[in-house]
Amino acid sequence: MIAVIIVALVVLIGSYTFLPNKFVIHYSADNVAGLDVKRVDSSVIHVKTPDPVKGLYMTACTASVPSLRAKLSELFVNTEINSVVIDIKDYSGTISIPTENKELRTNTKAGCHIPDIKDFITSLHNKGVYVIGRITVFQDPYYSKLHPELAVKRASDGAIWKDHKGLSFIDVSAKPYWQYISDLGHEAV
Repeated sequence: MIAVIIVALVVLIGSYTFLPNKFVIHYSADNVAGLDVKRVDSSVIHVKTPDPVKGLYMTACTASVPSLRAKLSELFVNTEINSVVIDIKDYSGTISIPTENKELRTNTKAGCHIPDIKDFITSLHNKGVYVIGRITVFQDPYYSKLHPELAVKRASDGAIWKDHKGLSFIDVSAKPYWQYISDLGHEAV
């Protein structure tokens, strides 16, 4: 049995290596699994993706403190760093950006927040910095508490499963959560 699995893995990996174009998946933003997908406002300004991307990561806590982000922003002027990743939703489920969406707004009470994110991103764009918003998906203790019926459960007793850090996850097949993440992505843009 193990030999069959090993042969199957070798064939699969070999196929992917030598025939990568057979594994391309195309997505349409018009209707993703029945989600209410919103169009992005055409007035949103984007900076062209640099080649190569040389970036740094800012947690929401770092990005929320003007003195810390000013120090990091100096790197964009004085080094080859041309990109930044900023937390929109972190591993705890905390949403760090202001939102008008009442479903998302319930999740902005704890953790670090970036109230002036639009101004901060504008200042980065003015420096030619490519901004990447990071949204942690499925690892979401906040949403698990709010919607325990959608959380990953232990098979032994049906309780919410937690990893070694005590963090819970949402079941990847939970369509209401897909909409939640889609809405958050739209808000982030």
